[in-house]
Amino acid sequence: MAVTDTTSRVDIGRELLAAAVDALVSSDQWTAWLESRARFRDYSLGNTMLIAYQRPDATRVAGYKAWQSLGRQVRTGEKGLAIPAPMVRKVESATGEKSKARDDSGRVIVRFRTVYVFDVSQTEGDDLPEGPCRRLEGDSGLTGAADALAGHAFAEGLEIARESIAGNANGYIARSERRIVIDVALERDQALKTLVHELAHWHDLGPAEAPGLDRDAAEIVAESVAFIVGQAIGLDTSDYSAGYVAVWAGADSSRLHTLAERIDRAARPILAAVDEVPR
Repeated sequence: MAVTDTTSRVDIGRELLAAAVDALVSSDQWTAWLESRARFRDYSLGNTMLIAYQRPDATRVAGYKAWQSLGRQVRTGEKGLAIPAPMVRKVESATGEKSKARDDSGRVIVRFRTVYVFDVSQTEGDDLPEGPCRRLEGDSGLTGAADALAGHAFAEGLEIARESIAGNANGYIARSERRIVIDVALERDQALKTLVHELAHWHDLGPAEAPGLDRDAAEIVAESVAFIVGQAIGLDTSDYSAGYVAVWAGADSSRLHTLAERIDRAARPILAAVDEVPR
């Protein structure tokens, strides 16, 4: 028997998503991805700008040995990207060291030296472990649902724009401008899921910018709603949603239950907008 009660549909959707998250985080894929990600260090803003200046198309960089540890080899003749790296030493006493720069662990930075990193495009070898989020591909032909969701956005006073977005973001909501922006490069199914995700942010957090925002919770809510609405309109988002929620929830699917009230509240008006669409 079809489930028509909104609360029941949200409950079932959360249970399905939690099961998908649990399956993912217990898989070899998740373990391999975590191990791979640990090989890549975060770079300062200055180093990021230096990397972009030397190779604007760089996407993932690491040192020579780090690439070898991942089963990849820098190709012969490739030129490394030069960045400064701090040389540090452990401090036994803070006396006399107050004026010296320190790294995040409190060690004193003695000097900087030049090191070289390489972009993944400069290497060859084993494929890198696939990340936990796979963008949806193709077009499932959900024109009626897409029109209903767009109409709901307009009824909320929101404009929808397709624009090129730098970086890895699929979309965002500019509350002060009442605009939802979706990356123009996305295929239609992913663009539709992204629209629901941003609408969920709108219904979860409201029209005002949220001071002291708990970003983890907000993203778990929005993607959970995207999954639930996807289930309602016949769009399977599990390949993307399970990984997205797993990352933001710290691999703890129980957070879906602690955020149930917010997920339910944000999902209700969006589900209502697509309920009349023939399926």
